[in-house]
Amino acid sequence: MKKTLLALSLLGVVSLFQACSDSGKSKTSCNVDEYEKGCSDGSYLTCEYDDDSDYGLGYVVEHATFVVKGVEYRCNGDKPERVSGNVNVRPRPGTNDPEPGTDPEPQDKISCKDGIIVGTSSIAQVIDNVLYRCDGDAYDSYECNDNFEEGCYGNVYVNCNDGTFSQHKTTKIGDFSYFCRKDKLVLSDLKCENNIFTDQNQHFLAIDDKLYVCNGNQVENVTSQYNSACEGTKRFYYDSEAGIYKVNDCASSAHICEEYQKGSLTYAVCVNKNDVVEGCGTANIYGNCSGNVLIICSNDDPSKGKTLRINCREQSVSQSCILVEEDYGYDCATECANGRNQYNDFGTCDGKILKYCTQSGQYAEAECDQCGFNGSYYDCI
Repeated sequence: MKKTLLALSLLGVVSLFQACSDSGKSKTSCNVDEYEKGCSDGSYLTCEYDDDSDYGLGYVVEHATFVVKGVEYRCNGDKPERVSGNVNVRPRPGTNDPEPGTDPEPQDKISCKDGIIVGTSSIAQVIDNVLYRCDGDAYDSYECNDNFEEGCYGNVYVNCNDGTFSQHKTTKIGDFSYFCRKDKLVLSDLKCENNIFTDQNQHFLAIDDKLYVCNGNQVENVTSQYNSACEGTKRFYYDSEAGIYKVNDCASSAHICEEYQKGSLTYAVCVNKNDVVEGCGTANIYGNCSGNVLIICSNDDPSKGKTLRINCREQSVSQSCILVEEDYGYDCATECANGRNQYNDFGTCDGKILKYCTQSGQYAEAECDQCGFNGSYYDCI
C-alpha cells in the first residue's frame, strides 16, 4: 500500500524443471500441473500444495484410502483394491487408477465433500455441459450463456462458446501460459538459460504483482527483495496502488538506471549519468541530503559501490529528501499533508495506527495489532 512491497513474501528459488518422484512420499516435491496420482508401494499418492507454492510446485501426500465414483479403495502394493473386498478391480489403461467392473453409474447430480467433487480431486468440473463448483459439501452450478464469466473455476480454466462449455488444463494470455489453482491463474512456463529468460531475452521479468529474475537456469521470485530494479536503462518498479509491476525506460528522459540498497530492499532510480561517480568516497549507504538531492553509496560495501546524486524532485512522482529513521538513514519519499502534520510513504506509527502517503501523494492510515519499523519502512508487524 506504500512504495514498498507490504503484502509480498519471499517465496524463494524454485526450479521449473524439478521432476516428480514418489521416493520419500510426503517429503518429495512435485509439479501439480504434471503429476500422475496413483498407487505406489501400498499408498495412494497425490500432489498437493498450499497458497504460497509457486508455479504449481507442491508436495507428494500419501493416503490410506481413496474414493472413485463413490467407492472406497486402498492400495495393495502398486494396485488398487476395493476396501469392502476386491471385486473385479483392474487399473485403467496407462494408469494405476482403478476401473472396477462394479462401479455404480454416474449420478445425475454431483456430490461434494470438503470442497472436492466426490470421486475426483477437483474443486470444479464440467459434467453434461453444466459447470459444477464445490463449496464445502454444497455446490454451485453454472449454465453456458451470455452471463457466464470465462476464467478459473477451482483448478480448471473454463470458457463458453456457442452454448458449449470447455475446460482446459492451461490457458495462454499474451506471451505466457497459465494454469488454475483455487480459482486463480498461476504462471506455468517461465524458462531461462544463462541468466536470461529465453522467450523474452532479458534478465528481469515483471508479471502482475511479482518480479522474477533468472539465476543461471533457475527462476527466482524476488518480489520481497526489490522495490524496483534495473536492466540496462529499463526500470522495473512496483506500483502498490495498481498492485502490479510496471516498466519505464530511463533513456526516454536521457537518464540511466542505477540501483541502491536501503534496509532489506533494493531500489532503482533514473539519474543523470553525470550524477554517478565510481567509488563511494565519503558517501555511505546511510546517505545524506543536500536540499532535495539524496547523496548515497549504492552498496553497503563502499569498495563495491558508486556515489549517486539522486534528485528526488525529478522522480516519476516529485519527492523530498528526508530522514526516514535513525538506523535507516535518508531517502527520497513522497510526502502529503494532513492538517499540520506531514507524512510520507515510508509511514509513521501513531500508537497502533499506521499513517502514510500513497504513491500518488494521498494521505491514508490503517489500524494495526502492532505498528513498527520493519527495517525498510513502517508497517503493521
